[in-house]
This record gives sequence, C-alpha cells and structure tokens, in this order.
Amino acid sequence: MILPKFFSLFLQYFYDFPGEWVYFDYISRMKRAIFLFFLYFLPVLCRAEAPGDIIPSPSIFEVTKGNLRMSGISVKCDSEIGERATRAAGLFASKLSMACGKVSAVSSPVGLKATVESNSAKGLIIMKDSGMGAEEYSIAVDTHCAIVKAGGFNGFLYAFQTLMQMLPEEIYSGRLNEKARWSVPCCTIKDAPRNRKRTAFLDSGNDFHPVKDVKKCIDLMSIFKMNVLELNIAGKKGWRMEIPEYPLLTQIGAYHYENDERTGGYYSKEDIASILNYASASGIEVVPIVDFDGCAEKIASAYPKNDEAFRDDVRSGIETVFARKGAGIRSGESPEALRIESVDKVSFSLIEAAAALWSDGAPNAMMEHEKAVLHHAGFIYTE
Repeated sequence: MILPKFFSLFLQYFYDFPGEWVYFDYISRMKRAIFLFFLYFLPVLCRAEAPGDIIPSPSIFEVTKGNLRMSGISVKCDSEIGERATRAAGLFASKLSMACGKVSAVSSPVGLKATVESNSAKGLIIMKDSGMGAEEYSIAVDTHCAIVKAGGFNGFLYAFQTLMQMLPEEIYSGRLNEKARWSVPCCTIKDAPRNRKRTAFLDSGNDFHPVKDVKKCIDLMSIFKMNVLELNIAGKKGWRMEIPEYPLLTQIGAYHYENDERTGGYYSKEDIASILNYASASGIEVVPIVDFDGCAEKIASAYPKNDEAFRDDVRSGIETVFARKGAGIRSGESPEALRIESVDKVSFSLIEAAAALWSDGAPNAMMEHEKAVLHHAGFIYTE
C-alpha cells in the first residue's frame, strides 16, 4: 500500500500496535479535529496502487496476465451464502456502481454452481465453500469472471475489502469517476487470519465519542479486517451508558467541567443498539468495558451509597442492553496495559499493525522511544 509521506507520518502519530490491540485515543480539540479528518478520509487515501498492495497481505497472491473489467459487472450470488452475505454483496455492488457510473446488478441465478463447474461463468460470482473457516476466503480472477468463495459471513466481507483495495480510490468515497481504470488484475488470492481476535479499544469513558464517530472507527476497522471493538463506557471522566434503573448515572455522571464548560455525553439504549447493528454488519463484535474503580468518583456523585449489589445491578443492566452475559463484559482496563505518558517517535502505524495482527502478531521487543504516539497518555496492549 502506497501512502503519501505526510499521511503516513500522521497515521503513525495516532496509532500504535505493538500487541493485539489498538487504542483509539485523543484528548485536545486540535487532536480530535486532526484525528477525525484522517478517520473520515483514510479510505480515500489508502488505496492499493499495485496488485501486491493489499493490507493485510494475503497468504497467497499470484498474479497472471490480463485484467477483468469491473465497471457494470454483474454480481451473482449462490443461495447458500445466506442473507447477510447477499446484502454485503449488494452493498459492494452499490458502491461500485456509484463510483464507476455503471450499474452492477445483483442476482441469485438458478444453476450457478453448474455454470461455474462448466467454466462458462461470467461476472462476479459469490459462492460458499463449507471446507473453509468462517473468516477464510479466496478470489480467483480471469478475464471473464471473478469467483469469490468463503466459509462464512466475515470471509465474504474480507474478500470484498480486498477487491475494494484493488480498485480506484473512489470506491471508498463514492465520487463518480468514469475515467478511472475500473479493473482488477487476473490473479489467485487465498487468505485467512492467523489471529482469532484482532481488537481495537475505543475509550469513550475518558473522552466521549459520539455515535457517528464510533461508526467511523468501525469503518476503519473493517477496512483492515479487524473483528473486535472494546468500547469503554465508564471511566474517570464519565459514565457513558444509559441504565434505566439508575438514571442519575448519566444525568449526573456522564458530564464534567473543563475550563468552566460542561462537556461529556452518553449512549442511550437506542444508541447502543445502533452501534451493535452497525458493527454486526461489518463482522465486528462489540465488547463493553466497565472500569468501576476508575469511575468510582462519578458513580459516587450520582449514587453515594453504592455497594457490590449496586454493581451487580449495573452489570445486569449492561448485559441486557448489550444482549450478552458477564463473560463478554470486561471490568476495568486490560491487564496487560502499559500507560505511556510521553513520546517522541512511533514505529507502528495502523497499517503495519493490522498486517502483523493478521499474520504472526506484532513484534514484542521495542525500544522505549518507539512504544507510543503523541505526548499524552495512552495504552499499549500486549496480550
């Protein structure tokens, strides 16, 4: 993947991945503005400009002679891929149609398997391969068709992300560009993640992120095939999630004052449902993080008489909203967290870390001055 030098530096400025985690964190308003600028425009800037520039790099990528024209290509889905994968194929076709100016129709024709077996298929063919893992996929492209196979929903998503990285940048922005070269090289791609969990950590407990920004983080994660978002909903600066049985947690505990200005916010039950649905469509699991010790002051300001029974009730409320039981709720900061107070250099960007997480894991040994990003506090996870 080829990035402008200035963008690469900014990307390194915001992200650090020495382990299995990425921590989205920004404090000052200037950092927030810069972060959001690159968060919104990353898909436009990070297009693969050569056949081998796929991030994370596939296990097998063999390029042969020729290209397949993608503008106006018909998308044919086998009925066995399921409704969710069919919707994902439709979304890919919609993005392609909008960017290249020619409609890619989506259909589920009868006898698609027989057509593929007879080597007479044309278009973009989406088929399930029960012999593959849930996140495994393959893409076989010749001058007549591209055949995508995957073992499960996430595998199809990752195949579409790979195809998008091989296309002009407008596939991400949605801007019409009929003059661009809407084709992909003839090739064979096979890939699957080597790490079961590829996790990002978003700290809304200490710096509230509106729903739209959480969804942008999910978009960013999906580009690089990450699959778990840990969302901190309670920290030193606020309690961020509505618990109907304890309304003061958000009415009082969700806000604080900075320079005599009231700031903060929280997620309603509807907000959480929206985030969960959005993440699910991107193949991403959302795990709530609750730092009871870190937000003890905020809890006490709302409910001075809180005890373990109170915490159990709150946990139950979180389980209800997130529709998951205690095993999926993490209390406190990750045990392997390393707090960083200063930095003068970053050596791991989001792209480098995503590639490492997909394959063999990022390097453990790092120089102290290479361990962090920015001059503010952050976390590095090494699980």
